[in-house]
Amino acid sequence: PFGEIGPADYLKRKEQGWNPILLDVRNDIEADIVTLPDTEGLVPHEEILLAADSLPHDRDIVFYCRTGGRSAAAAWALGQSGFEWKRLWNLAGGIHAWSDEVDPAVPKY
Repeated sequence: PFGEIGPADYLKRKEQGWNPILLDVRNDIEADIVTLPDTEGLVPHEEILLAADSLPHDRDIVFYCRTGGRSAAAAWALGQSGFEWKRLWNLAGGIHAWSDEVDPAVPKY
């Protein structure tokens, strides 16, 4: 029920004026390895519901992780908690897809 968007499409939509929050749902150790440009926050996926009150309901949120599984779980959890499904997006393939589609200098780990 939430959206899926690849890194190249994400960047294209941003260039056209889309202004979502980009939220990293990995842990601190992973964020120290690499963080995507324009990331607005870090909330480990298992803590997403604890952070729900601090997230806006009137802006799209794009979640990312290493390969897309944890970010999909975070989007699902917020949708189940009452966020509008149409505002929730999973960055398909996560950091690995970003490295493949956008910037090969982004490390895969």
